[in-house]
Parts: sequence; structure tokens; C-alpha cells
Amino acid sequence: LGQGRQLYGAGAAGGAEGDGAVFAAGGNRVELGNGNNILHEEYYPHDGVTMTNDLSSRMRNIYDFAVAYENILRDGQTATDNKVSISDYATSTEGESDKIWTYTKKGNGYQMLHLINLLGTDNKWRDEDRTKATPTKVENLKVKYYYSDEVNSLYLASPDKNGGMTESVAFTKGEDSDGKYIEFAVPSLEYWDM
Repeated sequence: LGQGRQLYGAGAAGGAEGDGAVFAAGGNRVELGNGNNILHEEYYPHDGVTMTNDLSSRMRNIYDFAVAYENILRDGQTATDNKVSISDYATSTEGESDKIWTYTKKGNGYQMLHLINLLGTDNKWRDEDRTKATPTKVENLKVKYYYSDEVNSLYLASPDKNGGMTESVAFTKGEDSDGKYIEFAVPSLEYWDM
């Protein structure tokens, strides 16, 4: 998405990782113009930049995903400080550049872990110079998630694969000095996994 999104630069902030960050926090964005155009300035009347076919398809996927999972994304969930570690990768709870942003929430009987990929790119959501790098896609991430409420099942969904459909994920439980945790493998992280 980074390459396609570079077409419109100013005001169009950040790529799918930017959309993922906003949707994971329960927010929404105003960025789509008429037809296949995208808003690229702070002042909405100018939507004369046309998206590439790839970008248009990815935008459709991420917005479909946000609607399909709206009850998990924005129905009164609250942020948690549940610890997350990923073997061999630096993580951040603040969205630092060149790290995997881990964002945790809970509500309505669910605990949510959002992984937003900022590996190989920065956290500058605007790309006025059209030079923002696409995040480095990673595979087979070994995740340790410290839970606050009992975990009986684990599912993974992403707008980046399988049409956003959930898939069951195997996990093991453990406990150490930081508390109770589950460990599991995430097959891939392109922009945003939930």
C-alpha cells in the first residue's frame, strides 16, 4: 500500500498501517473521495488524485474489515496495558518507527491484540514527498501475550488476507514472573493483524 499511497502524498497520512492504527483505536477516517479518487489535502474539496487499482482494492478491504468487525473495534472497548512480546522483533506500545506497534483492548467478553506493522518504515502519517517506505512484511511471528481475563480460544483476522475472515489459532498457556500468558504463532503481518 505504501507505494500506491505515495501517489497522493499531502494530507493522506500513512498507508494501511495508519488506517489500522485509527481503526484499532476505535476511530474512523475521512480519506475517500468521489469514485476512485482519494482526498489528499486537509481541505476536502480537492479529491482529484486517482488511486491505483491495487490501492483501491486494499482500501476496500480495510474499510470492509472495519465494518465487519465494528462491534470489536468500537463498541465501548477500553485500552489495556497487557504486556506483549514478539520473538526477534522490537515492539512498541507508542507506535515508534521501525517496530511492531502492539495495541491491546478489551470489552464485550473479548481481549483484542492489534499488531500494526511499522517495520522498515516510520510513524510519520503524512507523506507529502511520496517517499514513505512500505512496511517490511514478516512471517511466523512468535507472540507472547499476557492476559487479564481467562483465554479459551484465539482467532486471527486481518484486512490483508483471506478477505478479512477469522481463523482459529492454536496457543499454549504458561506463567512466569510477569503473570499468565499465552504463546502462539502469527503466520504473517503485512500492515495490520487483529
